[in-house]
Amino acid sequence: MTKGLVVVIDALDECSNANGVRTILDVLFRITPALPLKFFVTSRPEPDIRHRIEAQSDRNRSICVLHEIEKSLVEADIELYLREELGNGVPEHELIKLAKRSGNLFIYAATAIRYIRPTGTMVDPDRLETILISPANSGFQHSEIDKLYTTILEAAVHQSGREPQEHRSTSIHWQP
Repeated sequence: MTKGLVVVIDALDECSNANGVRTILDVLFRITPALPLKFFVTSRPEPDIRHRIEAQSDRNRSICVLHEIEKSLVEADIELYLREELGNGVPEHELIKLAKRSGNLFIYAATAIRYIRPTGTMVDPDRLETILISPANSGFQHSEIDKLYTTILEAAVHQSGREPQEHRSTSIHWQP
């Protein structure tokens, strides 16, 4: 087997079967020391999962808490993510502005990309501009993501070229 192989188990906390989660962790901690590979498990810090992992010896596990990672490292990763996702479709100064708006919230960057690239491939310059010209908030930690959601919802509600029935349906679900 190739040395340095890593198996990723993402969002373990989203498993709906609590017994299954316990079994997975028990099996991982029992068999992985003998295997020539590593496991990278991500999860929210759910108490049962956290306690099970923390009960293991330090040589069998390493814990990295996302909110304890230096902010500048997270911001650099987000900027790299934006560069990879948007490529040359966005001018440098706009990409940097979008990265600053994202702060250390990957969800902001991911949501912005899904909005900016509605078809999944091409950047819609009007949508990018909508995000970049919306006023930045300060103060609360998640105010930027709240502002992004509001901007996207307002754009969806006021989008021209829709059928009247579609507009009425959208207006019923959300009023600006």
